[in-house]
Amino acid sequence: GGIGDLHPSLAVGHRAVLLQCHRQRQHHVGQLGGGVEAVGGHHDELGPLQGGGGSDTFKFTDGTSADVIKDFEVGSGGDVLDVHDLLPTAVQGATTESELGAYLQLVADGAGNTILMIDTDGTANTLSPTAVVTLQGVTDVLLADLLAAGQLKTL
Repeated sequence: GGIGDLHPSLAVGHRAVLLQCHRQRQHHVGQLGGGVEAVGGHHDELGPLQGGGGSDTFKFTDGTSADVIKDFEVGSGGDVLDVHDLLPTAVQGATTESELGAYLQLVADGAGNTILMIDTDGTANTLSPTAVVTLQGVTDVLLADLLAAGQLKTL
């Protein structure tokens, strides 16, 4: 079946598809391409997200459970991580590593993947960083790299 068969509100079309994946797991599609915007979290039981060809945006609205993206493409014209909803208001819209470094970190997991971690209180050190997403097969990427390539959306 097509996208519409899985959920009637998912329409076929480039950049028009909105994929919502929350605890209910009611709108998950494992593979979509052509500019999919994936919204939410909690994909662990359904397997990793895979955007397919083209630049895809993965929007995170809930930081309580880490996701996995199977085919995240790094570099100009690659995929985008939208973390706006996870950031404190004070740094929403920030575009530099000096502004975001206390809140977002990229950590190598030792298995050839990179984990995006968020610390919602920054330098206050009250909360510990939590994993937002694992980028499968992505290594040697820095926060500055994602920011420079426009792959980290904060507004």
